[in-house]
Amino acid sequence: MKFSLLVVGCLAAVLTAIPRLTTASTPIETLFVGVTEEPTMLDPAIDYTFGSMPVFRATYERLVTYNSRTEMVEPELAASWEISEDGLVYTFYLRPGVKFHDGATFDAYAVKTAYERVMTINEGPAWMLTTYVKSIDVVDDLIVRINLQHPFVPFLRVLTSYWGMGIPSPKAIAEHVEDLGKAFFRDHVVGTGPYKLVEWVKGQYIMLERFEDYWRGWPGKHLDRIVIQIVRDTTTMAMLLERGEIDIAYGIPVAELEPLKANPEIVVNVYDTYTTNMIAMNTTRPPLNDVRVRQALSYSFDYDSAMEVFAGYTKPLVGQIPPGLLGYDPTLPRYVFDLDRARELLAQAGYPHGGFTLEYTWVTEEPEGRRIGILWQEALRKLGIELKITEVTVAGHWDRISHPETTPDLANYRWSIDFPDALSILLPLYHGDYAPPVGYNISRWSNPRINELIDKAGIERDEEVRKQILREIQLLLLNDAPNIWITTVPVAICMRKNVHGFVFEPAYFSSFNFYNMYKD
Repeated sequence: MKFSLLVVGCLAAVLTAIPRLTTASTPIETLFVGVTEEPTMLDPAIDYTFGSMPVFRATYERLVTYNSRTEMVEPELAASWEISEDGLVYTFYLRPGVKFHDGATFDAYAVKTAYERVMTINEGPAWMLTTYVKSIDVVDDLIVRINLQHPFVPFLRVLTSYWGMGIPSPKAIAEHVEDLGKAFFRDHVVGTGPYKLVEWVKGQYIMLERFEDYWRGWPGKHLDRIVIQIVRDTTTMAMLLERGEIDIAYGIPVAELEPLKANPEIVVNVYDTYTTNMIAMNTTRPPLNDVRVRQALSYSFDYDSAMEVFAGYTKPLVGQIPPGLLGYDPTLPRYVFDLDRARELLAQAGYPHGGFTLEYTWVTEEPEGRRIGILWQEALRKLGIELKITEVTVAGHWDRISHPETTPDLANYRWSIDFPDALSILLPLYHGDYAPPVGYNISRWSNPRINELIDKAGIERDEEVRKQILREIQLLLLNDAPNIWITTVPVAICMRKNVHGFVFEPAYFSSFNFYNMYKD
């Protein structure tokens, strides 16, 4: 393959440029990470892709961070904070002595400048600030106050997002003020993170290097540099990992892991994420505007067999909130494969023999959707329903769901959260005010009680009460059946056995905690 040869050649060139200090294929002080997706740009105010995540986490920092093991928000650039009784004012006390990569000092003005820049540009992830933030005040050098338009309990979790919340140098912004730094930050990074950008050769690699003045310091074992290698072809990526020319492979499908698992030099781990795979039912027209038909289709889906599409690494989803987020409830009822019950419901709806055709779309970049469609197609034929399977690109998918008349009957899709809270799922997917293009309620189903409860979950501060609200929302959704909820999407991280310190982050699963990692 021409592309594969190019990748190997470029990687060899990078390796040659870096002195080898061990007998390993890659130098001990440098971590080579193979990824399939490249950032579209490096501006944290605009880029909204998974390709940017490894760079953003290594180079930019936020006021707060999220610990998925404790499910708690923890300090990062803010050492502490206070929230007013009415939930409208967040006061952050900032960490002193923090420097940006360009030598500028981190302070309250930097926070205000960064977040106001995001809101002014108003692209990509900006909605996470513009929806909630009224104003930002500099109280003094190390105290910043964020005033909300209305209370939103998960706001601290919003601030943990790597999209939009990374804080760049105010000096760099001021030096490129004519366009708010949009041209400069496309391919430059000036953050406070442990690593700084050295070089980005588009389509080939991104090289990061240790920032010596990083505020945490460099005690213990750390890496001097990171090379994020762009390898679109996963077969090539597996080959590079086995040959020791990269240290980590991210993006290899779980169905392709068996050869790597047999290699004693490679550690293969498959992790659950907060990303879910679902099928949205278009409720705006017959027959799917009838809840009995939607429930029948929910019973016609073979959930257990669908797990084979993910090589058995995951389980059917219970409710709409994945394990690890507040509101996940394993005691909730769920649909199971039951064709007899499906026939009963279809007969009640006036379709005792089926007799209709439904279009099902799957996204090219998410190939498990095709196998899910083929699996379901056979079951539906037994009910007298024909399933027309159509492939669409990500862009084509969005074009079609943006209008009710072009939205397919059934659309397979993934949903990845923007911040680690149940409302990052429930609000954009199931609130009646969030149909495309405003949100991602592809089904365009609106239940006034669900809308009311979602709004209530945004302001309820008592965690136990909030859990009960989230449970009621999920029960109502299960009854209304606007979607078929399949599973969480597993992610494989494969690495050489001499790589240590990696901790998986299910909320931001394409990122790496490079600062805590090392090789021996």
